[in-house]
Amino acid sequence: MLKFNRLTMFTFFTFFITANLAFAENRWIYDTKSTDLQMIQADGVRDRIYLLDSGNSRFVIIDSRTEKIIKTIPMTTPLSDMSISKNHRYAIIATDGDIMRVNLETLDAESFSINDLLVESLTFDFREDVYFVTRYSAPDHIYHLRSNLTDIVDTFGVGENLSEPVNFGLLRTDPTGVSLFVGQRDISPARIDKFDVTTDTPVFLGRTVHSGQYSIGSSMEDFAISPTHDELYVATTDFTPAIKVVDTTTLYRLVDFETVDQPVGVSIDRVGKELLAITNNFYTNKMYRFKLKPRGLLKEYDLLSDVWHGHGQPRGVAFDQQGKKAFIIHGHPDYEEMKVQVVDIRRSPCIDVASVEEM
Repeated sequence: MLKFNRLTMFTFFTFFITANLAFAENRWIYDTKSTDLQMIQADGVRDRIYLLDSGNSRFVIIDSRTEKIIKTIPMTTPLSDMSISKNHRYAIIATDGDIMRVNLETLDAESFSINDLLVESLTFDFREDVYFVTRYSAPDHIYHLRSNLTDIVDTFGVGENLSEPVNFGLLRTDPTGVSLFVGQRDISPARIDKFDVTTDTPVFLGRTVHSGQYSIGSSMEDFAISPTHDELYVATTDFTPAIKVVDTTTLYRLVDFETVDQPVGVSIDRVGKELLAITNNFYTNKMYRFKLKPRGLLKEYDLLSDVWHGHGQPRGVAFDQQGKKAFIIHGHPDYEEMKVQVVDIRRSPCIDVASVEEM
């Protein structure tokens, strides 16, 4: 007969607790604890997640399979934005008056001065040229920086005449790097301009409509572009919080993915089948998982919070390479405690997809 002594019982319960924590649907990566986590992004090719950690002045590289930190690279703060080149060779990070470029093969980093400009948002085009807008000086214009990260080719504004100032811009390029989308967050209603950037002189292609059923609403927090280039997914926090689906050709709003609470971040899996949206409410923070075609809600997730002063707030979300996990910046910056939370999105069954009617 098997006899249980105190050591056996302790070992058994330790294993039981450890196993349950390891395979819990929601869990923390405690090594990412910081006072200020700014942004999170998936690699798109490698099994990695990249994290901007301003609180600890570092760029963090996480193995998305083991959920362990591979490497940290010291950076000067504040860190505000990052972008990955279309060929997945480089990441660029906006730091305090510089742009850092990280070789994603060797994980070596080099710094490039941009005349002490503080970058708000930046993105790569197909040539590995960089477009950026600055912070703290809004309204501003867009800077076009050559791939050597030293030569400024041009500055331009938004609108048909490329002359209107940008208010707290959010820059994204499509997966091919030939179309630049410029979102403006500090205006109401929010708007997004589209440009052809295949030449050094950008060509204005259109703007989201100002009002009516095709408008994207106000208070834009984030937007993402489909891997198939055909749609934008815009997080807005106006009277009807939702992810607004926008056609990239007409720039008309097609449909809404309602989120009840205010959406603050979006992420799409690498093949463009599903979308994740995180929402911010002081009492309950959630993540919504949507199917893009046919459109509908797959599942709603409650996020963890271990901040005893109050509930945490999500700040960013990223799909892993396999589309099986969500990595979320979560915590409460006012109480100087933020960490990355992992959600196993494939572990529990989904609801039936309810169709969403197009406009």
